[in-house]
Amino acid sequence: MKNILTYIGIGVLYALSVLPMWVLHRLSDFLYLVLYYIIGYRKKVVAQNLKNSFPTKTAAELKAIEKGFYKHLCDLVVESLKGFTISEREMRRRFTVEGTEIFDQCLSKEKACVYASGPLQ
Repeated sequence: MKNILTYIGIGVLYALSVLPMWVLHRLSDFLYLVLYYIIGYRKKVVAQNLKNSFPTKTAAELKAIEKGFYKHLCDLVVESLKGFTISEREMRRRFTVEGTEIFDQCLSKEKACVYASGPLQ
């Protein structure tokens, strides 16, 4: 039974991944409403962490950052789903990497390396 549920879950994730990005982003908006307003997923922890990290921010500013965090989290979840079926061409169109010289040096010397990045704004 457990294996059947696993295969069903993988099938659902795969089916979601073939949806266009605009549909996935609407799904993200819905997921945000569910996580933030209905379930309240880790809201106290997030609020406390933000308060500790930004002690000079007002309550309204912290609330705006909190909501932005949840929106970004939901976007990451649904965009990660697209990774199951996105083509290399589409990935290259949406994703660019710059400044990889140090990373390339590590690879050429066959050293272990980790490349982490975030959004540029």
